[in-house]
Amino acid sequence: MNKSTELLNELIEAARDGRKFYLDAASKVEDAEVYQVFSTQACAKELLINDLSQHVVAHGAIASEDETLVGKTRMLYAEILAALSADRDRIYVAQLEEVEGRLLERFRRALKETESEDVRRMLSGHITTVRAGHERMKMLKHRKRAA
Repeated sequence: MNKSTELLNELIEAARDGRKFYLDAASKVEDAEVYQVFSTQACAKELLINDLSQHVVAHGAIASEDETLVGKTRMLYAEILAALSADRDRIYVAQLEEVEGRLLERFRRALKETESEDVRRMLSGHITTVRAGHERMKMLKHRKRAA
């Protein structure tokens, strides 16, 4: 497996963490707007996972089906915080904003580290969507805090 494929598989795993977390959190929130945002974000992660996976497979490698330990730990931590909080929705929003920030940082690192111009172009196309997802969650977090 080459460096670019490794980087893509790391991004797939991080995006899979986010997708799973969004789906789980969406089933537990009360606010309809938050539910809709979480559902939309989960779909965006699914599209990202599929595109990155296709790129890995097209280059003769196997796309990761795994999640990360950090992602699993973050979900467990959020579950505990939410169980102890009077505002479960706010906890999930804050935790998912951090997940989005971590994914964005991984994209930035992958763009710097990849040796493949093809991978760089593909990641450059996706980073706009990843950045927008992070901004959306950041704004939602600030609205929830202000409420």
